[in-house]
Amino acid sequence: SIEQIKKDFVLSNPHLNVINNWIWKIKIEDKPVIQSFIDNIGFLKITNTSENGEVLEAFIKYIQFNIGNAIHSEFKVNDNMIEYLTTRLKK
Repeated sequence: SIEQIKKDFVLSNPHLNVINNWIWKIKIEDKPVIQSFIDNIGFLKITNTSENGEVLEAFIKYIQFNIGNAIHSEFKVNDNMIEYLTTRLKK
């Protein structure tokens, strides 16, 4: 039954509540942020993936770098974006 399938899915996926968090809805390179991070982790030089603090720090830096570059590129291409932002700040 559909209910049994749903129940089995929830029971077999202990991270379901985590997966539904807004953070995992961020997209980088047209992929969910976690997949993009995993695909590019080799470039980040994480020396100890069992150290949660190091992994979290690398993940945050990865997001900051990628989103920062995307924003910079968008603003460079479209002068109206910086004008709009500046106008909003003056209000």
